[in-house]
Amino acid sequence: MGILEFWVVLIVLGFCLQAQVLNSQNFTCSSNDLKALRDFVSAVESPIGGWDTDSSSNCCNWVGITCKSSSSLGLNYPLNSSRVVHVELGQRRLRSRSGSCLADCSIS
Repeated sequence: MGILEFWVVLIVLGFCLQAQVLNSQNFTCSSNDLKALRDFVSAVESPIGGWDTDSSSNCCNWVGITCKSSSSLGLNYPLNSSRVVHVELGQRRLRSRSGSCLADCSIS
């Protein structure tokens, strides 16, 4: 391997490690996102597995929730805060309190 290839590999590895470090930082979800998710859960009949809405104030740790740091989104939020950017509810068969289907429900 030539010197140019060595430097290219080294730079690529550096970017990969930086991305891994940024993803492993502990961010706290914004209070607005937490309230919205808790309101959503209160409208659903059955509990959503992995969403500990009573004791966990960090919704970024809930199953199916993806957050990004506020600074990476260009927002001026407090340090170490993040925003929910994706909610995965597939295969949950959620129903509202009124009995209507919310997502991915079977037709009976």
